[in-house]
Amino acid sequence: MLTTWWNNRLRIVLHALVAVSVAVGVLAVVYVARPSQQQSTVVFRLLFKGVDKNQYPNGMQFTPSDIVATPVIAEVYRINGLEKFGSFEDFKTAFAVINRNPGIERLRRQYAAMLEDRRLSPVDRQKLEVEYDNKMKAVQNGEFTLVLQQDGALAGWPPTLAGKVLEDILTVWAEQSRSRGVFKFDLSIYSENLLTEISNSTSDYTLLLDRLRLAINRILSNLTALGETPGARLVRVGEKQVSLGEMESNLRDNLNFDLREANSIVFSFALFREPFLTEAYLKEQLFRLEVEREELQSRNEGMKSTVTDYAANRSGGSQASNASIGGNSGLMPQLNDGFLDRIIDLSGQNTDIVFRQGISNQIIENEKMMYQLESERQIYQRSLDALQKGGNAGGGVNGRQIADDRITNLMNRLRSTLQNVTLLHHELSNRNLQPSLVYTIIQPLQQERVSTVRMRTIGVVLVLGISAYLGLVLVSLVRRHL
Repeated sequence: MLTTWWNNRLRIVLHALVAVSVAVGVLAVVYVARPSQQQSTVVFRLLFKGVDKNQYPNGMQFTPSDIVATPVIAEVYRINGLEKFGSFEDFKTAFAVINRNPGIERLRRQYAAMLEDRRLSPVDRQKLEVEYDNKMKAVQNGEFTLVLQQDGALAGWPPTLAGKVLEDILTVWAEQSRSRGVFKFDLSIYSENLLTEISNSTSDYTLLLDRLRLAINRILSNLTALGETPGARLVRVGEKQVSLGEMESNLRDNLNFDLREANSIVFSFALFREPFLTEAYLKEQLFRLEVEREELQSRNEGMKSTVTDYAANRSGGSQASNASIGGNSGLMPQLNDGFLDRIIDLSGQNTDIVFRQGISNQIIENEKMMYQLESERQIYQRSLDALQKGGNAGGGVNGRQIADDRITNLMNRLRSTLQNVTLLHHELSNRNLQPSLVYTIIQPLQQERVSTVRMRTIGVVLVLGISAYLGLVLVSLVRRHL
């Protein structure tokens, strides 16, 4: 058989050349005549918090298909007046979002092979799944490709229109995602729910006023955080158009005057609904404040001792250095070991100053906290003294009515302030957070013609055809010889 093929090698080569020529011709015809369509793509990266976990900032699940959801596509179709280019159904099915990260596909293929192993025990399978989830979160980079397939009625679109539509899709999706927290500053803003469980009809006055004081401080912390956002102190919200500064001022007035007035009424009339429970609460608060005060005092003493020891050590080293270079009356010091030690000592003085300032600032902060604790202790002690002296004997209906009116009025003002804080947060988010802060385009519009027929597949078919043809030639030569 081999001899037959060798004797007919010229004929075999000719048949091979004919087969390759025919294959090349078929490939050229298919390449020219194959159906193709215009494809426009934009590569972008999402920037909002939680995208690496497939979550919106408010905790809702995020999927790339949200970007080309029907409400988004419908709005883009409407604002661009695209009905003249084709039906909405054709327009809606022309878009897709592809995860651009190649590491994800590699990870999927790697773990798919391992998870298909039937010899895995349930424990090993669970470990692999946890490991896969952790690695998947690690490789998430928020990069996606928005694809527009322009066939049919969309094939005649100019490049400028395709680019505008793709950008509009991202913008409209970002606007429609405001309710999911994409456009809000990442701040823990309190709502009226902060006062839901505070009621002057059930709580004891002392505990009620304590909780109101805590609520006011929390609202003040919200306003402090909002005050750090750009333009926060220029915005006015609510029916009375109040500013952030006015809200802060009103809250501090509530804290310094209204609460003190309510406390004075409670002390004066000895208003305690449940004296035994109130006394236990006050003693517990006094004990807590004493423990915190002692802790701060002990911490301050430790830091003061550290500064003293550090200063003593540094001054001892400096004196030794000075002594080693003392007595040298010349203007140019000698380059001996003492002089080099002095240079090193001088270079460390700046570090010493920073170190001492840091500890001093911390001591001052602790002193301020101790002062605040002492103010709270005096309030609780005064309440306890009033309770032990007057019990529940004083006040009567008139005293309780005055206290209830004051507390109700204060709570209503706090609710109004909380509404304004929410409005301020929303207004600042709308003014400062733009779609460009939710996503960024990392690769601008690219357009190319893409065939629906893969040339690689055609090439494989032609190679198989050539092989089959040459096989038939070889077989026919052998049979003819036999």
